[in-house]
Amino acid sequence: MMFKPLWLSPTGGPTLGPVPGSEFGNPRKDRFHQGIDLNCRRIPLIPGRSGVVVGAGLSTGRGGNFVRIDHGRIRGHHFVAFHCHFGWKNQPWQDCIFVRNGQKVGPRTELGIAGDSGNALAVHDHFELYMDGKAVDPLCFIREYQQVWRPARLLRVGLFYPRAESPDVLVAQKRLNAHGYRLSEDGIYGPKMQGAMGTFQTEHGLKSDMIVGRKTWLALL
Repeated sequence: MMFKPLWLSPTGGPTLGPVPGSEFGNPRKDRFHQGIDLNCRRIPLIPGRSGVVVGAGLSTGRGGNFVRIDHGRIRGHHFVAFHCHFGWKNQPWQDCIFVRNGQKVGPRTELGIAGDSGNALAVHDHFELYMDGKAVDPLCFIREYQQVWRPARLLRVGLFYPRAESPDVLVAQKRLNAHGYRLSEDGIYGPKMQGAMGTFQTEHGLKSDMIVGRKTWLALL
């Protein structure tokens, strides 16, 4: 992708990664997944960049309560973002979405509460991004996420910090255990894992800051 990352994570930070199996282009029964599913709790979601709301309501498809944002032209291309599954099952969209059509929004605006409306099986933000009308992988544009090569396939993993909870933490725990550490594989970046990560970084000539970024992932994988 020729663009440097442009968006902040809709979940407000870098600690929550995509739901495994729900990456962009993942095959479904009758279609391909046109976005990514960002794992999160029932928290307020934010737009990763300023824009104007061009749709808010109940989807006629599988998405449940949704918000669509027109981000305008950025570096010569027109971007539109789509977020869905706000609120609880069968909850009126007006009760869980805080913005309305025509409203200007920015990275500090709360769009609504992340949820599991529509066909969602768990709370998450389904995030689609369209560039010039074509769906593109949002992960390539989110600042907090990086891409790390692994043999035979591209594994997308998220940058995360101590006290994080996410599927990416679980992957890191499994890799640390493969290197001889004995950690609980619970997806929680607690004190014991922090100590192990700091030691691992030192042993591999990395800065022992316990922040799991690209260089640490490359060493782990």
